[in-house]
Parts: sequence; C-alpha cells; structure tokens
Amino acid sequence: FSQLLQSAPLEGLHREYMVNLRQAGESLLRILNDVLDYSALDQGEMRLGLEPFNLNETLQALKESFQTLAQDQALDFHIQIADNVPPRLVGDVPLLAKLLGHYLSNAFKFTAQGTVTLRVSADTLTAGTVKLTFEIQDTGIGLDAQTAQKMYAPFYQKENTNTRSYGG
Repeated sequence: FSQLLQSAPLEGLHREYMVNLRQAGESLLRILNDVLDYSALDQGEMRLGLEPFNLNETLQALKESFQTLAQDQALDFHIQIADNVPPRLVGDVPLLAKLLGHYLSNAFKFTAQGTVTLRVSADTLTAGTVKLTFEIQDTGIGLDAQTAQKMYAPFYQKENTNTRSYGG
C-alpha cells in the first residue's frame, strides 16, 4: 500500500508520514521474517541455500549499507579481508548478510565514538573447503566477562538501562 502512496503527489508532512509508514512496514516485515527463521531453526527445519557467490561483493554491499550510518555517527568503518580468503565461495548469501548485518547493527548501536571493523580470515580444512572466521571489533561500551558468557542464552539482554540508552 505504501508503494502506491509513494507514487501519489504527496507533499510536506504527508510525504513524511508516507515514508515513515513504509519504513515501519519494512521493519515489521524484517521482524516477522526473523521470527519465522528462528522458529525454523528451533524446529530443526532451517535449510541453507548453497549458491556460488563472490564474498568481496557481498562484503562491499554490507559496507555500502552501513556507510551512511557510520558517517552519521562520525565513526570509522573498515572491512579487512585476509589474503588467504578466497573470493568465490558457495553458501547462503542472504543468511550470511543477515547475520553480519545484525552483528554490525549492534556494533554501531553501542559505539558512540571510534571505529567498527569487520575482519574475515580463512582456515583451509580440506581441498576445496575453508572455514571462515568473521570478527567484529568496535570501540563501544563492551561487555564484562560474566555478561559475555550469558550473551547466547535465549532472550538475554545485558540490563534495562542500556535498553533505554541505546534503544534495545
């Protein structure tokens, strides 16, 4: 519906409302898709799409999608790819982009100044098979060791004061 409104001759406050409506709808769709993905994963029904892709192109798209946010927050944003990482891989690009996007979103959310860096390295397991390691480092508020151990427990959040300060 918001796409139809977008093509209508709206001005000023009405156009702003339409943009907000569209963004809210897209956000709600992402949340719904995340819930469905989590449910499929929980049920053991998650299927990976294994397609050839270019990792450099995937990471460049991620960089472009976060560049404006980095500039708005006056943060440096870098992606570092080790020389041994092959550019052509087979995997689930949408899932990889979604996961990295979630981790990068958190890094930007909790970093008020400084740098966010995504590093990629590879270990060869067998001929034609590599294990990639994705590391996101930021200069944000960080976590103490006890909180870090709890991070992967279902529905864990550090504390409510951060929810108020950082929006979730």
